[in-house]
Amino acid sequence: MKKSVLLFLSLTACLCACAELDKEILLNEAKLIGVIKKADTSDNDMVTACQNLGWCGTRTAVAPLAALLSSDKAHLRHAARYGLEMIPDPAVETALCEAAGRLSGPALVGVLQSMGNRGNAQSVAVLKSRMDDADQSVAAAAVQALGKLATPAAMDALKAKLGVSADVAAAYLNGAGKLACTDADRAVSCYADLRDTASAASPAVRAAALRGAVVTGGKKGLAVWQEAIAASDKATVDAALRTVLDAPAGAKATKIFAAALAKNPS
Repeated sequence: MKKSVLLFLSLTACLCACAELDKEILLNEAKLIGVIKKADTSDNDMVTACQNLGWCGTRTAVAPLAALLSSDKAHLRHAARYGLEMIPDPAVETALCEAAGRLSGPALVGVLQSMGNRGNAQSVAVLKSRMDDADQSVAAAAVQALGKLATPAAMDALKAKLGVSADVAAAYLNGAGKLACTDADRAVSCYADLRDTASAASPAVRAAALRGAVVTGGKKGLAVWQEAIAASDKATVDAALRTVLDAPAGAKATKIFAAALAKNPS
């Protein structure tokens, strides 16, 4: 019994010591960098170090993290990108652009996704160059990232290929949604592009674009809704009906909706 108690106390002391050591390292940039540079570091510790560098890392941590972007282990690449995405330093964009020029396959896909998550305009040129990549997963990642950025240059790159790919249209829709929060007029213009007959947008994306145009467009949005509710195809009419629930409240809007619905009771 006495030996069991002593063993328990010893183990407790060891665990407490480890916890203190972890606490000391977890927000210490220099020590975390040391962890990921050590050849014998376990994958679990490597992942933890990468993640915590995202919280406390500076420009100094960018190169060590970027070195892991080409790892043959997906979980280490992911952890490195997580850390890089969190560091508020322009050196991250430079590192990601450099990595995009030398990587391929899943490793490149991850880097392109991180470019979209970072939201830096510096990445647009690289992403645009990958839109027609022979690897479909790479091309899709570039397109999605441009939609996340939603800068004028990113949206122009997507608009140029709206008639080619439904994936491009979906990314353009995401970009328009982001613009709706800051530039309603530009967002409305993008929604109109998606509803154009030349667009390769899927029916679902077209319906979402109709909703966006109505909800974001003010008086012009109500005119778009009136046109849609009187359309000859059922899909457009159904989308217009669903949009009523999301449209901005107002006496004028209510009157227009009521009058149109009276003419189209079905």
